[in-house]
Amino acid sequence: AGAATTAPAAKPAADVFTAADVGKKVKCKPGVTKFANGAKMLDFVPKATLYIRAVEQGGKILLVSTEKTKKVYTGRVNAADMQRV
Repeated sequence: AGAATTAPAAKPAADVFTAADVGKKVKCKPGVTKFANGAKMLDFVPKATLYIRAVEQGGKILLVSTEKTKKVYTGRVNAADMQRV
């Protein structure tokens, strides 16, 4: 009774990505093999370190690239399929 109790920090179901994450590195979570549109990724993509180039649809979709600065994009991925590096 005199001790204050604090609720444990809620663990988010998935990382939340915002425009502040542009330029940060992410990787595919284990088992992810498809882009957001359902297209199969080339074998190197799930193993690659990817750079967030844009955050779309309120953080649900990330436009990613294996290149940090070139105007080349690898594809759009579901944010829930990514983990921060």
